[in-house]
Amino acid sequence: MEKNIFGSLSAIFGFMTLSIGIISKTFLPKIMCAYYRANVRGDFSYDMYKFNITPIIAVGVIEVLVGLIILFWIKDTK
Repeated sequence: MEKNIFGSLSAIFGFMTLSIGIISKTFLPKIMCAYYRANVRGDFSYDMYKFNITPIIAVGVIEVLVGLIILFWIKDTK
């Protein structure tokens, strides 16, 4: 019984982390760049807001895999 709870929680948190990482990777630099272009006169480098979000995506993938392994491959110990 406990393995189902822990496995599903781990998978859910992994999917949440993964989606946060992907959203941040795609939308956050564009939003920040557009905001600064609208408000700051002069040159603005886009490279300032290329965040390194790859570790967040990697953590999400690992968490999803751990959750699925707990759910499906570990047998109930009774």
